[in-house]
Amino acid sequence: MEFTQETSKAPSPAGFADDLSPQGEVGGSPVAEQHLSLWGRDRPVGPGEGAFRALLVFGRLFLSIGATAAASLVLPFALAMLALLPSAALADDQPVDIVRDLYDSFPHETDPPGGMARWTPEMQALWQELNEKQERWMSGQAEFEGEGLSFDFLTGTQESFFDDLKIKIIAQIEYEGSVLAVLNNGAEKPYALRFGFLRDEVEGWQIMEIWHDDAPWALSELIQETR
Repeated sequence: MEFTQETSKAPSPAGFADDLSPQGEVGGSPVAEQHLSLWGRDRPVGPGEGAFRALLVFGRLFLSIGATAAASLVLPFALAMLALLPSAALADDQPVDIVRDLYDSFPHETDPPGGMARWTPEMQALWQELNEKQERWMSGQAEFEGEGLSFDFLTGTQESFFDDLKIKIIAQIEYEGSVLAVLNNGAEKPYALRFGFLRDEVEGWQIMEIWHDDAPWALSELIQETR
């Protein structure tokens, strides 16, 4: 299935590139959700199940202490349930949605783009190390040498121009996926990235690697080489 979008909004860098100008929305229809059985599996509680069990507990509490006392707990309980909604919604996003959001949410003020939850634990650890390096550079404890991730990896440039963004699914099965993003950044040929995804039963789809084949480089290696 092919997923193609056009955009007119511009990037901001993830890494150490200069901020880029605004960029338009990437549109399209997401891939259908692959629903898994919620019961009969030896696995951690999935998104939404915790809220369901909490509702059962509140119902039993209501019956045991009476309506007046239970009513005083309604507001705190409702706020707690609302706090569960973002993580559940995040887990429902498909790989192509996540890539679209990365380009649609420029400028990125912090690393990693999209927030830690969008990345696998291995990539989260690398981003955390990079953030600690950035803090040392900002405080003057160390000096950035300009190596590694010294540009906006999402656009391959530090300039304020890119357009003609297209996003499509390369492959997707139950727990693995691959997405291709191609854009024009002003170079002679289009800039293309391959996003590799893994699906966690609790966290949903997460980015496990990004590759640029022309250079070539892998994002995990760029992050580790940044100094």
